[in-house]
Amino acid sequence: YGFGRIVSPRVQRDALARERDAYAAARHVVCMCGWTRDVVVSVYGVPAAKVHVIPGGANVDEAALAPMSPVVERRAPQPLRLGFVGKDFRRQNLAFLLEIADVLSARGIDTEVSALGFDPAQAPKHPRLRPLGFLDKRTALPQFVDFVRSLHFGCLFSHAEASPRANLEFIRLGVPALTWARGGMPDTVPDGLGHVFAGDASAEDVAEWLLPLVQDPDLYWALRDRVAARAHEVSWDHAVTAFQAIWAADPVCEAPGSAHCKDG
Repeated sequence: YGFGRIVSPRVQRDALARERDAYAAARHVVCMCGWTRDVVVSVYGVPAAKVHVIPGGANVDEAALAPMSPVVERRAPQPLRLGFVGKDFRRQNLAFLLEIADVLSARGIDTEVSALGFDPAQAPKHPRLRPLGFLDKRTALPQFVDFVRSLHFGCLFSHAEASPRANLEFIRLGVPALTWARGGMPDTVPDGLGHVFAGDASAEDVAEWLLPLVQDPDLYWALRDRVAARAHEVSWDHAVTAFQAIWAADPVCEAPGSAHCKDG
């Protein structure tokens, strides 16, 4: 995100040295994406065997989350609603999503981009963009859920993204997610719950993948059913279970009376 431009070299060196020492002392290092894991191994010299990836979960209040109602009327996804959630629409590449909408529209697919998270007055002017402002999930969760579940696809094609929550939130609320293989994005879309495009994919590439699903509603709703059935896989409960599996596989953690034991 360019933090190096605002942090002095001395502070950076000190922070990196402290991190390296902490990682060396740790029995396990858990990263939120494969991109971070690779850095921990290659830059910090941590043995790969003790580095794990757990993407975490969607940042929604599970206790307040209404169950997903089955969709009865399974119409063709038109107009096709591509969703964007984020504050920094420049870094998070809203422009690319608008390119996708333009390509699909040129091919006869009525498409709109519904965007949440930033001031509409600052939004780029585009006939297919529907900027809806900002919602605080802590106080307006039902409205946020309604917004996400109204989408056909949630999309994140950021220029740079370390550990995004948006894709996880789309999937947790039953909506397939589209992203690409840059930074930490690919680890937030499990296989079969959307699609991870190559990091150099073009708007045309994304549009080509979408066309069969738009033209055949049965294909689209089969994907949506699959996402709904596996939405729990991107919850924080699921992430906790993954952490527990790491401890359970560690013989020192399992040793009675060990200082590293679960209750030690």
